[in-house]
Amino acid sequence: MLRQPQRKPGVAGGHSFGGSGTASGPDAAYDQDLFERLRGLRKQLAVEGGLAPYMVFGDASLRDMCARMPETEDEFMDVSGVGMKKLEKYGKAFLDEIAVYRSEVQ
Repeated sequence: MLRQPQRKPGVAGGHSFGGSGTASGPDAAYDQDLFERLRGLRKQLAVEGGLAPYMVFGDASLRDMCARMPETEDEFMDVSGVGMKKLEKYGKAFLDEIAVYRSEVQ
């Protein structure tokens, strides 16, 4: 007997940052609109660096960014897949994009 695979939660077109602000990792509910914007930023940075997009951040990291919506470098370090090197290399760009998105949807 095979089990039906469970879909990862996502909030298609919604804005999930109005709640408690806590996330339970890369599988937490996330904002699909912000996810698409961060995917675009990831692609741009990957092209500029001559890398595959997943080498910048994987989808799980982007989903976690969308769920957590970090505002500071310390909060960004709590995102799945973020270490000091990625914080230094990509942190400002992603934090800025998240801040712009937050200001547009409020």
